[in-house]
Amino acid sequence: MKQKEQLAAQEQKLEELTLKIEDVETLLDDVSDVAYDKAVEVVTDKVREQTQLEDLKVIEDYRKNVTSPKAKNSPEVVRLANTILGRVRERLLQSAGKILKTVQTALMQPEVKQAGKEQIKKKAKESIMDKLAKAKINTARENRERWEREGRIAPTKKQDMEL
Repeated sequence: MKQKEQLAAQEQKLEELTLKIEDVETLLDDVSDVAYDKAVEVVTDKVREQTQLEDLKVIEDYRKNVTSPKAKNSPEVVRLANTILGRVRERLLQSAGKILKTVQTALMQPEVKQAGKEQIKKKAKESIMDKLAKAKINTARENRERWEREGRIAPTKKQDMEL
């Protein structure tokens, strides 16, 4: 009778743990979805910003070369180069938002997004499992230390399974 009660209690505990695992899986799905969306937003904006800065630097360096007195260009060529390169610079600044949206749209395609979310979930799951394993080791060590302080004998594997 007592064994049946223990078995029922263990089955109840197992069911509770199973529900908790399912909750963690759902949470992991939700977190990976939000994490992917935010990562796409942050990374694409940073890439756009850095690319634009490099492009503007190239344009400015070229403008300096063309307009430099060492280049010995006529005032007409210098004026024309300044005008053209100024327009190129303006177009580049205007197109930044469009480029950002294009890249974000590509990264949000269902198959690309799903693959990214799966990678995030995998890494998050590994991290969670590592933390759980470390916590289990720490708890076992703390229990052993407590039992030693109290002069009790640490439970055997069989007794652990019954708990």
